[in-house]
Amino acid sequence: MTSRFSDRRSTAGEDIAARLLQADEPVPFEELAEGRDVAEVAAWLGNGVSDGLVEEVPGGDGRRRFKLRHRGERIITRARRLTDRSR
Repeated sequence: MTSRFSDRRSTAGEDIAARLLQADEPVPFEELAEGRDVAEVAAWLGNGVSDGLVEEVPGGDGRRRFKLRHRGERIITRARRLTDRSR
């Protein structure tokens, strides 16, 4: 399995990374977790926040929202290019 900015145990990591990369605005946790194991999504985001790749953005409605930090965008984009070249 190819690892792209994901916890090695996370099967949803690539999907979450892609959604965050495409987002113009911070994405609510509920949206990222839709159809996925909530604990897995929380762990993936927690690792991203700890590593300085993902930022939690406070929302006025109390919902947790997340966006990629610039470093996270660079790492994901670079990993995708490398993966595309190897195919």
